[in-house]
Amino acid sequence: MSHQYITGSSRQVVRRTPGLSKPQAAPFSGDMYNWLITQIASSLHTLTPNSPRHSVAITSALENFPSSWCLTDMRGSLSFIVVSRRRIFIAHLGATPDSAPPNHFTKEAQGVMNNLYTFTHAGGDFENTPANNLRACILAPLRPRPETEFLLPQQPATEYVNPTRIHGLQDALASVIHTDITTLGFTPLEYRDPNLASPKGKVVVQYDPAEQWIDDAKGHKVQCAGVEIWLEDDAHCRYRDVWVVAGGGPQELSEEPQEDLFGTLPPL
Repeated sequence: MSHQYITGSSRQVVRRTPGLSKPQAAPFSGDMYNWLITQIASSLHTLTPNSPRHSVAITSALENFPSSWCLTDMRGSLSFIVVSRRRIFIAHLGATPDSAPPNHFTKEAQGVMNNLYTFTHAGGDFENTPANNLRACILAPLRPRPETEFLLPQQPATEYVNPTRIHGLQDALASVIHTDITTLGFTPLEYRDPNLASPKGKVVVQYDPAEQWIDDAKGHKVQCAGVEIWLEDDAHCRYRDVWVVAGGGPQELSEEPQEDLFGTLPPL
């Protein structure tokens, strides 16, 4: 069923079928791998590191049309995502020598951090305010433990490749965006995957300005925007936020707190 939504710039009414893509719905019917590669293949914003030593980033405002952003070919380096109700920022940092201090960044990586900083001023898209609902996560490669290794009950089956480097990036990000940073683990690719043959090392972020409609106190339909982060072939999104679109700016959906689905895998 189609609905109407009003674009904030032109105030034109546009008909479309609302809602973020759902892997559980037809035609995917729960096939996470098929859903994932379809989203990546159809996205206009895909970030693919061309060299393990180079840092790359992409950022977009969350505007009045649906969009998606993807990060592929993640191998041994760190990446991060910053999302608010106004903007998305995705970066992949080039590899840093193990001998460098934890808070050391290459010139390219420092440039990425400087670009992020430009959105954090008062009134900026990444100002840490309740209205922006600013969130951030680091994507870190996991090192599986050998099956022959004896594990105590409290030990995780996987561990991060470089916890010290993760802590350094956490501190650097926190000093820029002034919010808590969550770490999510991914399975690193052994080689480049241009044909999307594996779900490993891939992330999809999707946004829809008309994710759902709710009834207000007077029974009128109210438009709600939404954003989700999906990691590899995980059956559940790792982050979801939905909010009312009113007056051209984001507002709280309701008094009920939004569930924060950023989760941590192994402890650092």
